[in-house]
Amino acid sequence: GEEDDRHSDDGESCTERVLVERLRWTAEKSLYVVTMTSVTTAAAFACNMASRIAPVRLFGAFMAALIAGNYLLVCTTFPALLVLEHGMRARSARRWRRWRNGARVRATRLESVVVAPAHPVTHHPATHHPVTHHP
Repeated sequence: GEEDDRHSDDGESCTERVLVERLRWTAEKSLYVVTMTSVTTAAAFACNMASRIAPVRLFGAFMAALIAGNYLLVCTTFPALLVLEHGMRARSARRWRRWRNGARVRATRLESVVVAPAHPVTHHPATHHPVTHHP
């Protein structure tokens, strides 16, 4: 709606405040669980590094590193992508509103030319705007 364009005293829009609050709430509720899940999974795979079998050791090291890397990406890149996606949706919504408002103006102009007027309509040679001639 139109609240997308309203700003607070610090210049932050309403939708930006909502986005920040949603990300903060999500982080507070899920960060501990995601961290513990990643730590325990990485530790379980790291235990394979105690094996005498080289491929099992390598697999354990690779999977532990993969889990750690995934955790970092989930906690940093994913929220950043959500913010970018939110910005793209907001810009798209603003473009849609501008286009929709412009379409109404274009339709009104088109109706003034296409609908048979009671008086003949010509176009001014310099401005190409419709000019109505009254008898």
